[in-house]
Amino acid sequence: MELTGSLAPFWPSSILLLHVFFLFFITILCPQQADCLTQLGNETDKLALLEFNAQITNDPNGFFRLWNDSVHFCKWQGVACGRKHQRVRSLDLNDLSLSGTVSPHAGNLTFLRYLGLASNNFHGEIPKEIGQLFRLRIIEMRNNSLSGEIPRDISNCSELRIMSLIKNNLAGNIPSQLGSLKKLVVLYLGGNKLTGEIPHSLGNLSSLQDFFLSENHLQGKIPTGLGQLRNLTVFTVGANNLSGTIPPALYNIPSITTFETTNNQFTGSLPANLGLTLPNLQELFFAQNEYFGSIPESLANASRLRLIDISNNSFTGQFPTDLGYLKGLESLHLEFNFFGSNTSQDLSFVPSLANCSNLQQLYFDGNNFGGALPSSIGNLSNLVQLGFGRNPISGTIPEEVGNLVNLYRLDMDRNFFSGSIPISFGKLQKLERLTLNQNLLSGEIPASLGNITKLYWLELEGNKFQGNITPSLGSCRNLRFLDVSRNKLTGFIPREILGLSSLSETLNLSQNSLTGPLPLEVGSLRSINALDVSENKLSGEIPRTIGDLSRLEILNMQEKLLFLQYLNLSFNNFEGEVPKTGVFSNASAFSLVGNKNLCGGIPEFQLSACPGKEEKLRRPSIVIVLTTTISSFILVVIATSFYLFYRRKSKRNPISSPFMVDKLPQISYGELLKATDGFSSENLIGQGSFGSVYKGSLDQQGQGLVAVKPSNILLDNDMTAHVGDFGLARVISESTSNSSQSQIFSTGIKGTIGYMAPGNIFHTSFFFNRHIWKEMFTGKRPTHEIFTDGLDLHNFVKAKLPGQVRQVVDPTLFTPGEVEAATTAAAENMDDCECIEDSVEECVVSVLQIGLACSAEVPQDRMNMRDVTSKLNSIRVSFTGTRN
Repeated sequence: MELTGSLAPFWPSSILLLHVFFLFFITILCPQQADCLTQLGNETDKLALLEFNAQITNDPNGFFRLWNDSVHFCKWQGVACGRKHQRVRSLDLNDLSLSGTVSPHAGNLTFLRYLGLASNNFHGEIPKEIGQLFRLRIIEMRNNSLSGEIPRDISNCSELRIMSLIKNNLAGNIPSQLGSLKKLVVLYLGGNKLTGEIPHSLGNLSSLQDFFLSENHLQGKIPTGLGQLRNLTVFTVGANNLSGTIPPALYNIPSITTFETTNNQFTGSLPANLGLTLPNLQELFFAQNEYFGSIPESLANASRLRLIDISNNSFTGQFPTDLGYLKGLESLHLEFNFFGSNTSQDLSFVPSLANCSNLQQLYFDGNNFGGALPSSIGNLSNLVQLGFGRNPISGTIPEEVGNLVNLYRLDMDRNFFSGSIPISFGKLQKLERLTLNQNLLSGEIPASLGNITKLYWLELEGNKFQGNITPSLGSCRNLRFLDVSRNKLTGFIPREILGLSSLSETLNLSQNSLTGPLPLEVGSLRSINALDVSENKLSGEIPRTIGDLSRLEILNMQEKLLFLQYLNLSFNNFEGEVPKTGVFSNASAFSLVGNKNLCGGIPEFQLSACPGKEEKLRRPSIVIVLTTTISSFILVVIATSFYLFYRRKSKRNPISSPFMVDKLPQISYGELLKATDGFSSENLIGQGSFGSVYKGSLDQQGQGLVAVKPSNILLDNDMTAHVGDFGLARVISESTSNSSQSQIFSTGIKGTIGYMAPGNIFHTSFFFNRHIWKEMFTGKRPTHEIFTDGLDLHNFVKAKLPGQVRQVVDPTLFTPGEVEAATTAAAENMDDCECIEDSVEECVVSVLQIGLACSAEVPQDRMNMRDVTSKLNSIRVSFTGTRN
C-alpha cells in the first residue's frame, strides 16, 4: 500500500509513521498476511471497546467488571463476534442504566452490524464516526438524553435497516442525506426536538415500512413524495406543527396499518373511498386538527380497524351507521366535533355498535347529537369508558345503562336529560367517575348510588334534584370529589358524608335549601381542598372542628350571618381586600392578625391601601379606547344585554343623554401619545382587521369611561353603555319629526369618535351586513375553511342553539374572571343569584336567536326591525324586571 499524488503531503506525520510500521509488520515480520490482518483488526476492536468503556461515567450494575484481559474481548458481556475473523459484530448495551457519552472510537468497529445503546442515560452528541460503520444494519439509541444534530454521515451506513433514535433531545433539521438509505425499513425519530420541514428526499426510501416522526417541532407540509413509499405500514407524524392537507397518494397505500396525524394543523376532508384504499388500516388517529367534512361510509370496509380517534376537529354530518361491521373495534373517539343535527336520527349509529364485541371506549361528547339515548346502549356490555356529555340529548336515561357493569367512567353532563336517575345505576359497581351535572334531572338522589363503592368522582350539580342528600353516599369510601350544588335539596347535611376522610378535592353543597347546623363531623375532612356550603339555609354555630381542615384552600360559607358576634381569621395566608361591612365594620368583632398580605379594611387596623384604590379616589381618570375596528348594531345588543343582566336588580334607571358632537372632549394627538405611553405595547389591547386598540388615561375632569367587551362599547361611572365606534353602520335618528333637525351619522371603515346612549337603540333604524353579528359572536369569518359541505356560518350557529351556545360564541364572552366579577357585583343587589351563569347563557341565546331570524338566507324570511325592537325590549324586561 503506497501513498501517491497530491494527498500524501496532507497526512499527519504520526499517521505516516503508523502506516510505514503497518507495511513493515506485514511484509517483513508476518509473511502470513491474512492472519496478521486479522490480529491487527482484533486489536483495533479491543482498543475501541476499551475506549468506549472509558467514556462510561456510571455503571450501577457493574456490567463492565469483566471487560479486562482475563477473558477474550469476544466473550465480554454484550459483545458478540463473527466466527471467521473474530471481529465485533454486535454490541448490545441496552437497558443497563449506563451514563456517559458515546465514544467516537465506536466508529472503528468496522465489522459492527448491531449497535444497541437503548434505555440508558447517554448524553452528548452522536459521534459522526458512526458513519464509518458501513456494515451497520441496526442502530438502537432510543430513550437516552442524546443532544445535538443527527450526523449526516450516518447516510454512509448504506446497509442500515433500522434507525431508532426516539425519545432523546436531538435538535436541528432531519438530514436530507438520509434519503440515500435505500435499504432502510424502520425510521424512528420521534420524541425529540427536531425542527424544519420533512425532507422531500425521504420519499426515496423505497424499502421503508415504519415512519415515526411524532412529538417534534417539525413544520410545513407533508412532502407529496412520501406517497411513493409503497411498502409503508406505519405513518405517524403527530404532535408537531405540520399544516396543509394530507397528500392524496398517502391515502392510496394499501399496506398502511397505522395512520396518525394527531395534534397538528392539518386541514381538508377525508376521501370518500378511504376504507377501500386502506383496507388493512387498524389504527386511525386524526385528533386535534382542523379536518372538516363528513366521515365516509366506506370506513366500514376497513374491517381490521381497532382504534379510531378523530376527536377535536370540525367534522360534520351524521356518523356512519354501519360501523357494526368493524368486529375488532376497541376504541371510538368522536368528541368535540359538529356531528349530528339535533334530531332524533342523530344517534342511529349506536345500535350497530352492539356488534362490536370488543368495544371498550366510546366517546361522542361535545357534538350536536340530539334525540333520545337509545336503550340499545345497554348492549355494549364490554364498555369500560363511555362519554356523551355536552350534547342536546333529551328524554330520560334508559334503565339499560345499568347493564354496563364493566364501566369505570360514565360522563353524561350538559345534556337535556330529564326524569330521575335510574335505580339500576347501583349495579355499576366498577364505576369510578360519574358526571350527570347540568341536566334537567329531578326526583331524589337514589340511595343505590351508595352501592358504587369505588366511586371517586361524582358530579350532580345544576339539576333539579329534591329531597335529602342520601346518607348512603357515605359508603363510597373512595370519594374524593362530590358536587351536588345548584339543586333543590333540603334537610340536614348528612354526617355520613362529612365523615368521608377520602374527600380530598371538593365538597360542594352550595345553592340548595339545606337546613340545620354544620355538623361537628366536618372536622373529619382533614384532606379537603375546597368546601362550599354557601347559599343554603344553615343555622347554628360554626363548629370549632372546622379548624382541623389543615389542607383547606377554599372555604365558602356565604350566608346572612345576622347573629355573628366574633370572627377569628388570624395566622392564615389570606390576601386581598378586607371588607368594611357586617362584622368587619367593628374592630372588636374580628381578628386578622398574622395575615400579612391583606389590605384595605377599616382605618383602625392600619392596613396598607389596596393597589389602585387610593389613586382612583384621589384623581378621577378617563380610560379611553383608541380603535379603528368596524362595529355594528349587534355590539350594542350584547353589551346592553350583559349590562342589563348584571344590573337586573338595580332600581336606578340608566342615564341616557342625546348624542352631541359639540360636547365631546377635544383631544390632541400629543395627549393621546402621552396617555398611551407612546402607544406602548404594554397598553396594546388587541389588533383587529383595520388597526390596533390601545388603552390610556387622560388627566381630565369628568366621568370615567372604561372599555365590560366588545372594545367599542364604553361604560360610564353609572355603568351606562355607550357606543364608541360605529364603523360601517349608519344611524338615522328619528327623535324628531322635523327632517331638517334629524341627525345622520355615517362613518367609514376607519371608525369614528362618539358615543350613544343605549336607550336610543330602540328608537333607531340600523342597516348592517347580515353576517357581522355572527362574526362578532363566533370569532369566525364566513369564509372560514370549516364551512363546506353545506355548513355555513348561519347554520353553524343554528345547530348549536340553545344547549351548546358556549361552543359557538367567542370564549372571551365567557371569560371566567369577568363572569365571576359580574357575579360578585350582582350578588350584592340580588336576592337569588343561583343561576347567574346560566342566565348569562340565556341572554346570549336570546340575542343569537334574534340574529338568526335577521339573517335568514331569503330576505323575505328575515325578521323586520319592528319585531326586532319588540324582541329586544322583551329581553330587557325579562332580565331587568322593569320596562323603564
